[in-house]
Amino acid sequence: MRSRLFYSVAGVLVTLSFWAQTQAQAQSQTLGQAHASALSKRIVSLNPLSASQSGLEAPRPLTISALPALDIAPPVEPVAETILISQVEQDRNARLLASYIQGFKADPDVFVQATIDLYEQTGGALIWYRSQGWVSGAEDAFRILEQAQYDGLPAEKYLAKIPQNPARLRTPSDIVQADFALTLGLLRFSLDLKFGLGHEISPGTLGQSFKQAYSTQQIDVWIDGFRPETPLYLRLHKALLLGELNSEQAEKAALTLHRERQPLLVHPDRHIVVDVGLQELTVYENRREVMAMPVVVGKPERRTPLLSDQIVNLKFSPDWSVPPLIAREDILPILQDDPSLIGLMGIRVLDASGAEIPAASVDWQAVDPYAIPYRFRMEPGIDNLLGGVRFSLTNDQAIFLHDSPERDRYGAGVRTFSSGCVRVGDSAGLASWIMGRQMNWERKDVIAAMVRGKTRIEVLPDPIAVDFVYSTVGMKDDGALFFKPDIYGEDAKLARRIGLSVNDVPPPIPKPRL
Repeated sequence: MRSRLFYSVAGVLVTLSFWAQTQAQAQSQTLGQAHASALSKRIVSLNPLSASQSGLEAPRPLTISALPALDIAPPVEPVAETILISQVEQDRNARLLASYIQGFKADPDVFVQATIDLYEQTGGALIWYRSQGWVSGAEDAFRILEQAQYDGLPAEKYLAKIPQNPARLRTPSDIVQADFALTLGLLRFSLDLKFGLGHEISPGTLGQSFKQAYSTQQIDVWIDGFRPETPLYLRLHKALLLGELNSEQAEKAALTLHRERQPLLVHPDRHIVVDVGLQELTVYENRREVMAMPVVVGKPERRTPLLSDQIVNLKFSPDWSVPPLIAREDILPILQDDPSLIGLMGIRVLDASGAEIPAASVDWQAVDPYAIPYRFRMEPGIDNLLGGVRFSLTNDQAIFLHDSPERDRYGAGVRTFSSGCVRVGDSAGLASWIMGRQMNWERKDVIAAMVRGKTRIEVLPDPIAVDFVYSTVGMKDDGALFFKPDIYGEDAKLARRIGLSVNDVPPPIPKPRL
């Protein structure tokens, strides 16, 4: 049960006031449209929250203005002895608090300084403790921090100075320390909940927000205002709360929750997201998921890079010019072993002028793998490794999306078979979606262009944004969670950066593509 939190006779009502409602409104303005209209597994918003919308700001000198103190009427027919004992206890706690705070005056931690500012506005009174004991709000605050693990955050970070439940503390020094730690923990937890571990966001005016939440008995509502609301985040939060996950899954869930806190992807009218970790491609239109399909991504030693790009044209019945990495590591060893095999693969050898030469006319043993003076090309056709269509991007890493004749590669399990490019599970469907909206093509037109055997390039009037992201936890339409191995070690890398643990075996070190 929550009680009204008043300071006693000496003083002052700590009208610590927060902006739970305004912060929620600011979030809803930014996230509302996407959240309402794009109930997909990876919700996106028009823009990340700005500093003015969130009430937070980048690191800068801390400025928290004090609220005026409010007098409280004394109790009816007070008992003099009770007032005296209460006053003595408050004075003692005030001295202990002042001494405790003095030790942190030079602390560069902006959260510590924000907490000190709050206590300097109470006239020396504690926030969570009265002469009669801990207020009920203290139990709420401790419970919130104790359950940080359900948001994938380490509770010990926020309860480090509280050895046990505050209700069990007895000595005045322990009580003062725990009171301060509860306030500090809530300030830290609120922004970690919003921005993740390792962020560099300053508390700014966060103290003002805390005050209102405190004075209106809505600390829990205030905290909820910082929690991301993507469907995947909320589903993982529920799974952790209900104990649905084993220890390894819980580790992956914590890292996924962290990723869900990052600035959300911007969705233009048409947008493609390639989740390399889940090996899935999702198509969004008007911020709604309209299509999803499996994809094949790069092997661990030939990783598909995480980048943002755009599809600028579709190349139907494409030829294939072998990129340097594949020429060096795949084609050259074949030629050194048996040059005749290259022709059986449908690959032509071209000299510097572009003229075709017999593969057997070259001493391949003498060729420098890093300076091959020949080019290798595969003509359009049913055996071409790019299949019937290439979705051309603009990056300088020779990465693009394409069809593939190897249809058996799209089954369940880990789909890491390519040399870095992304093989699309339903290339005809994706091409039909693109061409239907930009060129008024029908599916039969797309299929015909894919199988014609004559290269045709269609430049898109409106290039389509493509984002390559990385996840190891996904959610099906029915809410069921599924987990993928950390194929590129991105989970492990993220865990090291933010101080969490993960048990996945690191993948091979990637090789340079060029």
